[in-house]
Amino acid sequence: MIKVFSLEGEQLTIIRYQPSFMGQRIGSVNCLSFHPYKSLLAAGAGDNALASIYAEENYK
Repeated sequence: MIKVFSLEGEQLTIIRYQPSFMGQRIGSVNCLSFHPYKSLLAAGAGDNALASIYAEENYK
């Protein structure tokens, strides 16, 4: 589970595993990185070689 907070300490969102046919399970997260200029978040887990990238709903 990944919790994202504002600079004021207000919780903005929670990213967690959602079971589905093609759903990717989030393992124990061992690295997080925000893009310096865009609203993008990358998360890497220790149990696989994949990184998940998260963006705002209306990101283009």
